[in-house]
Amino acid sequence: MRFIANVRATRRSDGTIAATSSFLVLQTLVEQPTEILVAGRCHDIVVAEGDQLRFRVKRCIYDTTLIPNTLVYPI
Repeated sequence: MRFIANVRATRRSDGTIAATSSFLVLQTLVEQPTEILVAGRCHDIVVAEGDQLRFRVKRCIYDTTLIPNTLVYPI
């Protein structure tokens, strides 16, 4: 399970949107307690392409140096 919180977005002078957010990734296995896999912050640049918003840059900065090797999906 992934949680994203504390999203803050601001429009920049070049028309792009700078956004920051916090994230938390949890894992719950059968008959085991939930554990935190990784937490951190994201720093994004979003651009408008037609009627859609797309990420130009997406940087996730982890709060830890150890990332479990059980992660299968990208954060």
